[in-house]
Amino acid sequence: MERQVKGAIFLDFVKMIKKYKESNWQNHLTESDLALLNELILPSRWYPLDTMVRIGEAVFKELANGNLEATREWGWKSMDNLVRVYKNHLVVEGNPMRSLERFAITNRSLFNFEGLTIEPVSDTRARVTVSNEFGERLAEAYCTQMLGAFERLIDLSGGKQIYAAFASRRWMGDPQTVIELAWRSEAAAAQAAKRKLGSQKLTMFRLPRGMVYGSSLLGAKDKDSES
Repeated sequence: MERQVKGAIFLDFVKMIKKYKESNWQNHLTESDLALLNELILPSRWYPLDTMVRIGEAVFKELANGNLEATREWGWKSMDNLVRVYKNHLVVEGNPMRSLERFAITNRSLFNFEGLTIEPVSDTRARVTVSNEFGERLAEAYCTQMLGAFERLIDLSGGKQIYAAFASRRWMGDPQTVIELAWRSEAAAAQAAKRKLGSQKLTMFRLPRGMVYGSSLLGAKDKDSES
């Protein structure tokens, strides 16, 4: 069966290609790809995965100049766009794990194959396994974009002190690409900040042995020297 994706997946890429017409898109895209760009891309229509891969790779090389940090930032923006469409069904405020689970359900409707799986590890940790179907050429850029997208989704759901990193990478020779996600809830982050502040206050008012209480640290007199 031919691998296909919904237009919603690469609609933003198509908009960028149309915006920056002066770029050398013909160096990356086939004639059929270029013809498709002149059509109206429908978010709910199925398109070949190979077309999405070539379009994604073209944008990565021509506009991002192969910059992975810019690609990660694009992941944040792409999640914002997705949330605008699916907000009531995607973001669960105060519950990042539930938001990730909803994203997995939404994501399955955009591919006719398993694009990724999300496995809860704990209430504040998850492991994402990305499909190998995206090929070697686009894998690093696509997975880096997804890394940023997951960070943004957790952020929108109220997660704090977010950690997102690759545990394994297909393009580096690992069998699969796995993303590790972790965060703190707002309550836990606030409590940790309060404990840290309390510790700083204790340190601030802890005086050296023998120092007269209330005097400055520089001008304090030693009790023993007064006796």
